[in-house]
Amino acid sequence: MNINFDVIERFPGIGQIRSELSSWEHVFGRTPEFTINREYSLANSVGSTEGSTAKLTMVVSKGRVVNVSVELPKLKNEPAEGTTIGRKLSMLSNDVKGVAFHVDLIRDFEAVLLKKDDAQVSSSQTHREFNESLLLV
Repeated sequence: MNINFDVIERFPGIGQIRSELSSWEHVFGRTPEFTINREYSLANSVGSTEGSTAKLTMVVSKGRVVNVSVELPKLKNEPAEGTTIGRKLSMLSNDVKGVAFHVDLIRDFEAVLLKKDDAQVSSSQTHREFNESLLLV
């Protein structure tokens, strides 16, 4: 972006207005509430039955995650919330509440649901650090 300093000098306060309009709060913080709904086939997962699906619902308001729910099918001989995946998803759901929304949050849930390598899943600490960095800008 080219900055014309003559314009800045002729219009005092324009720099402050530009800063305000490009802030995270202005760009994302005024975003209306929206909900993301995704379904994932778990047909190839260990212990799942044919046609098993998991449902992810994420509610975002003013640019921040306000609620996450994941519905898991009951796996053979094991309640969904008792599974390792269920525990990971529960922890991840709690950790992302209040965090600034980014598409990588969805990918983190997908990595757990689809049993991708744990190295691909961002830690909640990374989400928190990213969230805090936005407040410093």
